[in-house]
Amino acid sequence: MKQIIFIPILSAAAALSLLAFVSSCAKVSIDKPDQAEQYIGFSSTVVTKALVESADDMNEFVVWGYYTDADGNYVDVFGEIDQEGTGVEVRRENGNWVYDDLRWWQFGVPYDFFAVYPADVSGVSLQSAVDPFLTITGYDILSNTQGDLMLATSPDIIYQDGDATQPVSLRFSHLFSRIDLVCRPYSEQAVEGYEPRVHSAKLYGLGREASFSSDQFTADNAQRNGWTVSEGSLTTEDSPFVNAAITAGGQEIVSRTELMSDVLVFPQQTFRPGMAFKIEWSATGDGNTRSSVIELSSLPLDAWIGGKHYVYTFTISPEGRIIFDTPSVQRWDEATGGIIIVE
Repeated sequence: MKQIIFIPILSAAAALSLLAFVSSCAKVSIDKPDQAEQYIGFSSTVVTKALVESADDMNEFVVWGYYTDADGNYVDVFGEIDQEGTGVEVRRENGNWVYDDLRWWQFGVPYDFFAVYPADVSGVSLQSAVDPFLTITGYDILSNTQGDLMLATSPDIIYQDGDATQPVSLRFSHLFSRIDLVCRPYSEQAVEGYEPRVHSAKLYGLGREASFSSDQFTADNAQRNGWTVSEGSLTTEDSPFVNAAITAGGQEIVSRTELMSDVLVFPQQTFRPGMAFKIEWSATGDGNTRSSVIELSSLPLDAWIGGKHYVYTFTISPEGRIIFDTPSVQRWDEATGGIIIVE
């Protein structure tokens, strides 16, 4: 069994909060260097907006590929089209990227490649169509224990005999969005009798299960996020998408307080009726609580895009109102405007 080794060269740029832009590139080395240009290899770039901060956080990913032969037939490079799990696992061993059973380039035919991270995502298959595409079926995001889910594509690669081949360039994009809910103090000035507390916070009305199709995906495009949410999986107030862990007696708001953090959601439009935060809160220490339902459609943000980090921030006023700031979108400056007041 032959094995191909990828030697990673890392570069990184720091960013605020938990955001970073990190790139990792790989050079190819094999057991017969004089034949290196004949084998299919990979280089990767990871654009990370949330939980994966560098290539060191990636232990393995899976690559699928196909080419179109002279008769117009699709030939799966690593397995059989329409069969789940036939991609090749590219894994890290002793600091190097490796995969088994080397594949040779076929000259004069066009190749397309897809890669998914992490490697153990179930329900992934390469579908045969006019142009083959990758699908992920029945993904339950609330059962996700893998963290980030990322996709890379590299289409229309063709070499002629005598060409110097290069590693396949794979640029990974996040397929989830990331949500935070934050409560901040109304003012730095003390107000007599003002003791704001949050007693509970829920997010519901979102689907927990969806299917993905790469032929419907374009990075940074809200209309082509690739996901179709299962209508039968919508969460409810009684069985919410998130029920924030808040101590008995409520969380006193004396500084910026994260009530929900690193919530991973499917990219989608946010004006679906019933998608909402429900917050139980009090403004004074007399034990009287109030409950407010904030429909996401009432806030000036109409879609979540994969790879973006959305922060919903509100405050409790001394007059007994919840006031939402305009949601902030990390590395995206279109979301500007006023405030939303919930009586």
